[in-house]
Amino acid sequence: MTPLPLNANRPSAASFPFLHERPSWSAAQQWAAEWVQLIEAPVPCRASAMPTPQGWTLTLAFGTPLTGQCLDVFIQSPQPGTLSLRLDHEGVGPVPFSQEAACFNFPIPDGTSTIVMDMQGAAPADPATLLPFRSIRIMPRAIEAATMLQTGTAAPQNDRDLALRFVSLGDNCEFGIVQRRLGADPLDLYRFSAVPIAWILYGFDRGFAGIDQSGPHEVTEQLQGDGNRYWYVYQREYRIQFESGVRCDTKSLADMRRDSLRRMPFLAWRLMDTLRSGDRILVFRRETPLHPAEISALSHRLAALGSAQALVVHPDPTQDNPTIQRVARNVANGTIASFADPTRVVDTIRPDLWLPLMQQAQTLLSSPL
Repeated sequence: MTPLPLNANRPSAASFPFLHERPSWSAAQQWAAEWVQLIEAPVPCRASAMPTPQGWTLTLAFGTPLTGQCLDVFIQSPQPGTLSLRLDHEGVGPVPFSQEAACFNFPIPDGTSTIVMDMQGAAPADPATLLPFRSIRIMPRAIEAATMLQTGTAAPQNDRDLALRFVSLGDNCEFGIVQRRLGADPLDLYRFSAVPIAWILYGFDRGFAGIDQSGPHEVTEQLQGDGNRYWYVYQREYRIQFESGVRCDTKSLADMRRDSLRRMPFLAWRLMDTLRSGDRILVFRRETPLHPAEISALSHRLAALGSAQALVVHPDPTQDNPTIQRVARNVANGTIASFADPTRVVDTIRPDLWLPLMQQAQTLLSSPL
């Protein structure tokens, strides 16, 4: 197969009419054409794609060796799989990813001229596409990252003051309820939402452009355990979903839709302002630790957007006390003994486990490296 040249400006599908006009082209050639459209790179390269029994092998060949760059990929697949890389002769992976979405960032050794990506088990998330990617980017590796909070040296005056210094990114409502139990009710976009970290980073990348559009905005009824129906809000483009807590018999669909369309853009703007200012700590909780390549993707975006720092929390029942350590200049990993039961969060939540970790995070991330 003849590799196709890369247009770093990501040409539209209209640039490849032969995909429809020449059905005799092989699937591999179609994949290569679509592969080219996904790539953003600072230097020209040639791309090729070949099917394998378990997935795809995708290759980028650069005419000029890369220096000071990293590879950033957004995988969107309805089933889990693995990603392995060959950067010239250096191997990375396999890195597992779950279904729905994953965002990885890998440093590229200086002098690399060929990148081979081996996808196993993945499938396109959209039947209209051929490859399980939303974006593939070659970008500068070194971005100066903030190493401490921008809130000054004043210590929190009480638990409520401490809770207000954090922003919940999900991945469920647990930390948002912890804040409420500590007397704080900040207005934050993901506070009561369940969104994979990859889609959150996608929102960061786009600055939540179009979040005020009504098309991707859905409001539906959902029956809850108390026997009442509540409004459920879903923004398709950014996969933001949350239970509103508003009963359907207290607000009409039109009013709920109008209010949520006003509220969501404001909360997105507020979050982007936090990313720029770095005055609050972002908190993302997950049942399993993030992979180092996911940590790198998070760190890279925070550094590119401003001064924010993040705390990624997962449970570790072997530790009686919370633990915390930096894993990047602007990201820390933390553990607590257990999370709340996801089926009974309100009844099983433990603010007493979270509070010491929050205190440690405030101290660690307020101190320079």
